[in-house]
Amino acid sequence: MKIYPIPRNLYSSIHHWLKYHYGKADKCENKECNKTCKTFTWAKKRGVSYDYNRKHFIKLCRSCHSKYDFTEKTFERMRQNNLNAKKKICKNGHKLSKDNVYLPIKGKGRWRHCRICKKNNLRKPKVLKKKKAWNEKNINRVREYSRNHARRKFNVKPENYRV
Repeated sequence: MKIYPIPRNLYSSIHHWLKYHYGKADKCENKECNKTCKTFTWAKKRGVSYDYNRKHFIKLCRSCHSKYDFTEKTFERMRQNNLNAKKKICKNGHKLSKDNVYLPIKGKGRWRHCRICKKNNLRKPKVLKKKKAWNEKNINRVREYSRNHARRKFNVKPENYRV
Protein backbone atom coordinates (compact mmCIF):
# COMPACT_ATOMS: atom_id res chain seq x y z
CA MET A 1 0.00 0.00 0.00
CA LYS A 2 1.50 3.34 -1.10
CA ILE A 3 1.19 6.26 1.32
CA TYR A 4 0.46 9.63 -0.28
CA PRO A 5 1.38 12.87 1.50
CA ILE A 6 -1.49 14.84 3.04
CA PRO A 7 -1.91 18.37 1.64
CA ARG A 8 -0.90 20.92 4.29
CA ASN A 9 -4.23 22.79 4.14
CA LEU A 10 -6.19 19.55 4.74
CA TYR A 11 -3.96 18.63 7.69
CA SER A 12 -4.39 22.02 9.37
CA SER A 13 -8.13 22.25 8.65
CA ILE A 14 -8.79 18.81 10.18
CA HIS A 15 -6.78 19.72 13.28
CA HIS A 16 -8.66 23.04 13.58
CA TRP A 17 -11.93 21.09 13.24
CA LEU A 18 -10.84 18.70 15.98
CA LYS A 19 -9.94 21.57 18.34
CA TYR A 20 -13.19 23.41 17.60
CA HIS A 21 -15.51 20.43 18.13
CA TYR A 22 -13.61 18.40 20.74
CA GLY A 23 -11.27 20.95 22.32
CA LYS A 24 -7.52 20.80 22.76
CA ALA A 25 -6.01 17.44 23.59
CA ASP A 26 -5.77 17.50 27.40
CA LYS A 27 -4.74 13.96 28.34
CA CYS A 28 -2.93 10.95 26.97
CA GLU A 29 -5.14 8.03 25.91
CA ASN A 30 -2.19 5.63 25.82
CA LYS A 31 -2.53 3.06 28.63
CA GLU A 32 1.26 2.56 28.81
CA CYS A 33 2.05 6.28 29.21
CA ASN A 34 4.42 7.25 32.02
CA LYS A 35 2.48 10.56 32.54
CA THR A 36 5.58 12.78 32.62
CA CYS A 37 4.84 14.95 29.57
CA LYS A 38 2.56 17.99 29.94
CA THR A 39 1.98 18.74 26.24
CA PHE A 40 -0.76 16.87 24.40
CA THR A 41 -1.69 16.59 20.71
CA TRP A 42 -4.17 14.87 18.42
CA ALA A 43 -2.69 11.89 16.56
CA LYS A 44 -4.19 10.00 13.62
CA LYS A 45 -4.70 6.31 14.27
CA ARG A 46 -2.84 3.87 12.05
CA GLY A 47 -4.67 2.26 9.15
CA VAL A 48 -7.51 4.81 8.88
CA SER A 49 -8.11 7.59 6.38
CA TYR A 50 -7.34 11.22 7.10
CA ASP A 51 -10.77 12.84 7.29
CA TYR A 52 -13.21 14.65 9.60
CA ASN A 53 -13.99 11.78 11.93
CA ARG A 54 -13.21 11.82 15.69
CA LYS A 55 -12.89 8.02 15.73
CA HIS A 56 -9.81 8.29 13.49
CA PHE A 57 -7.85 10.31 16.09
CA ILE A 58 -6.55 9.78 19.61
CA LYS A 59 -5.16 12.17 22.22
CA LEU A 60 -1.50 11.53 23.02
CA CYS A 61 1.23 13.27 24.98
CA ARG A 62 4.18 14.43 22.90
CA SER A 63 6.37 11.55 24.10
CA CYS A 64 3.80 8.87 23.23
CA HIS A 65 2.99 10.59 19.91
CA SER A 66 6.61 10.40 18.76
CA LYS A 67 6.84 6.73 19.82
CA TYR A 68 3.52 6.01 18.06
CA ASP A 69 4.66 7.63 14.80
CA PHE A 70 8.11 5.98 14.75
CA THR A 71 7.49 2.71 12.90
CA GLU A 72 9.62 0.45 10.72
CA LYS A 73 8.49 2.43 7.64
CA THR A 74 9.68 5.74 9.11
CA PHE A 75 12.95 4.12 10.17
CA GLU A 76 13.45 2.80 6.61
CA ARG A 77 12.66 6.25 5.15
CA MET A 78 15.24 7.86 7.44
CA ARG A 79 17.82 5.25 6.44
CA GLN A 80 17.18 6.00 2.75
CA ASN A 81 17.63 9.74 3.39
CA ASN A 82 20.97 9.12 5.11
CA LEU A 83 22.30 7.39 1.99
CA ASN A 84 22.84 10.86 0.47
CA ALA A 85 25.39 11.59 3.20
CA LYS A 86 27.52 8.69 1.94
CA LYS A 87 27.71 9.93 -1.67
CA LYS A 88 31.23 10.45 -2.98
CA ILE A 89 30.34 12.31 -6.23
CA CYS A 90 27.93 15.23 -6.83
CA LYS A 91 25.27 15.15 -9.55
CA ASN A 92 27.68 16.88 -11.98
CA GLY A 93 30.47 14.35 -11.41
CA HIS A 94 32.74 16.32 -9.05
CA LYS A 95 34.36 14.53 -6.12
CA LEU A 96 32.85 15.34 -2.74
CA SER A 97 36.07 15.45 -0.75
CA LYS A 98 36.57 17.47 2.44
CA ASP A 99 38.18 20.40 0.60
CA ASN A 100 35.46 20.48 -2.10
CA VAL A 101 32.35 20.49 0.11
CA TYR A 102 30.42 23.22 1.88
CA LEU A 103 29.10 21.71 5.10
CA PRO A 104 25.90 23.19 6.54
CA ILE A 105 26.15 25.56 9.49
CA LYS A 106 24.40 24.08 12.49
CA GLY A 107 20.71 24.93 12.26
CA LYS A 108 21.03 26.70 8.89
CA GLY A 109 20.83 23.86 6.37
CA ARG A 110 20.79 20.12 5.88
CA TRP A 111 22.74 19.42 2.71
CA ARG A 112 26.36 19.32 1.65
CA HIS A 113 27.16 21.43 -1.42
CA CYS A 114 29.88 20.96 -4.03
CA ARG A 115 32.14 24.06 -4.14
CA ILE A 116 32.81 23.70 -7.89
CA CYS A 117 29.09 23.57 -8.70
CA LYS A 118 28.48 26.54 -6.45
CA LYS A 119 31.16 28.57 -8.30
CA ASN A 120 29.73 27.58 -11.68
CA ASN A 121 26.21 28.48 -10.60
CA LEU A 122 24.54 30.30 -13.48
CA ARG A 123 22.27 32.49 -11.34
CA LYS A 124 25.08 34.60 -9.88
CA PRO A 125 26.25 36.22 -13.15
CA LYS A 126 22.65 37.22 -13.99
CA VAL A 127 22.30 38.99 -10.67
CA LEU A 128 25.65 40.73 -11.12
CA LYS A 129 24.74 41.79 -14.66
CA LYS A 130 21.47 43.30 -13.44
CA LYS A 131 23.23 45.12 -10.61
CA LYS A 132 25.95 46.40 -12.95
CA ALA A 133 23.35 47.60 -15.49
CA TRP A 134 21.42 49.39 -12.74
CA ASN A 135 24.63 51.04 -11.47
CA GLU A 136 25.50 52.25 -14.98
CA LYS A 137 22.04 53.76 -15.47
CA ASN A 138 22.05 55.43 -12.07
CA ILE A 139 25.70 56.40 -11.80
CA ASN A 140 24.91 59.79 -10.23
CA ARG A 141 22.73 58.18 -7.55
CA VAL A 142 25.48 55.67 -6.77
CA ARG A 143 28.10 58.42 -6.47
CA GLU A 144 25.85 60.55 -4.25
CA TYR A 145 25.13 57.55 -2.01
CA SER A 146 28.88 56.79 -1.75
CA ARG A 147 29.65 60.40 -0.83
CA ASN A 148 26.94 60.56 1.81
CA HIS A 149 28.02 57.22 3.24
CA ALA A 150 31.67 58.35 3.44
CA ARG A 151 30.64 61.66 4.96
CA ARG A 152 28.60 59.96 7.69
CA LYS A 153 30.88 57.05 8.44
CA PHE A 154 34.37 58.51 8.05
CA ASN A 155 33.72 62.26 8.51
CA VAL A 156 35.17 63.00 5.07
CA LYS A 157 34.76 66.63 3.99
CA PRO A 158 33.40 67.48 0.51
CA GLU A 159 36.68 69.08 -0.63
CA ASN A 160 38.51 65.76 -0.10
CA TYR A 161 36.32 63.79 -2.52
CA ARG A 162 37.78 62.15 -5.58
CA VAL A 163 36.11 63.10 -8.84
